[in-house]
Amino acid sequence: MATKDIKSIQKCFEILSAFTTPQSSCLNVTQIGQITNIPLSTLYRYLQTLTVQAALNYDSQSNQFSLGPLMIKLGTIAAKDIDIQLIAKPLMQKLRDEVQETVYLTGLVGQEAICIEKIDCKNSVRYIIERGDIFPVHASATGRVLMAFLSTEEQEKIIAQGLKRFTEHTITDPVELRKSLQEIRERGYALSSQELGQGGMAISAPIFNSQNKIFAGLSIAAPVDRFRKKNLLQFNELLIQYANKISGLIGYNPESSRKINSNQKS
Repeated sequence: MATKDIKSIQKCFEILSAFTTPQSSCLNVTQIGQITNIPLSTLYRYLQTLTVQAALNYDSQSNQFSLGPLMIKLGTIAAKDIDIQLIAKPLMQKLRDEVQETVYLTGLVGQEAICIEKIDCKNSVRYIIERGDIFPVHASATGRVLMAFLSTEEQEKIIAQGLKRFTEHTITDPVELRKSLQEIRERGYALSSQELGQGGMAISAPIFNSQNKIFAGLSIAAPVDRFRKKNLLQFNELLIQYANKISGLIGYNPESSRKINSNQKS
């Protein structure tokens, strides 16, 4: 690689590093120039490239830049769930072998669930999911199972941002969504069918951490026809069992959780 290219990459990293403190999460061009000591004439070119690649967001109203979805996605995959990936993967492989369908693991970032691990089924026709894929929390089984165990305040913040419609099956009514979240908490799993696109169904169960908080979602996905033919809903107890095993391995204590809930009610 040419020396000029290496220097350009270094400058891009310097720009991205400028956003690494809470005080510098949003910066204008002048501020970025002061932090990086990159001349403005050159800086504009780098900022344009980073924005096009979604590494940065640009707000035309405030004339400020912030870290973009690419950086959020990479950060989530690289840092958030390395341990749970290692812990969950062997159990995900066993679950895949039992149900013969794709199994995947997601974590919550803002209003989106991001796939952090997946085990493909062995069928030539399968519902394709990749690491880094994003699922809106209101419009997917894995998203709603994460949303269902957030606080009411956090749920309402998500609802207030708007419920985008992706297909005719997407839940866009806040009342209907709240009802769905309550049902998920009561039965312990979420189900979705063709809410993001045509042809796919999924069932998801929650994974909790040592603080008894929602940490991830474990899901099974398959094409609609095969999902219905195999009646994968029969696997809901199996899915919940595997999700509970993973929860236990990362420190979740269901007895402690029940005591907390009991105290909250009293």
